Amino acid sequence: MESSRIPATPYSKHIVCINKKKQVHESRAQIYFLVELPMNCSAEKFALGFNAWIKKEPALQVILKTKKTGNLKPLFLEDIQEIRVMKKINKENIYVLELTKPQQSRFIQTLLEVAN
Repeated sequence: MESSRIPATPYSKHIVCINKKKQVHESRAQIYFLVELPMNCSAEKFALGFNAWIKKEPALQVILKTKKTGNLKPLFLEDIQEIRVMKKINKENIYVLELTKPQQSRFIQTLLEVAN
């Protein structure tokens, strides 16, 4: 018998390091953020899908939000220069990628297209 506390849907979490294109007023920034998906997805397929999503919707703005303070950091996909999917990192300095339902749906669709 299944416990009601265990989620029925498989999911995966990925910590991502992005190098952001340098803006006039800042040095090249590294941002770490957590992406939680309602499905299993390997780090390699996630990276391929995320890169495909950046190319598909470069003008899209996503929101990164800290868990503790709730600080928001908007980010345009076109500002991302490179991504790396990390295994582990200090959890203090991590944003969570806050996607709207349509953004999440399009992102997952892109992942599925790349994964197959």
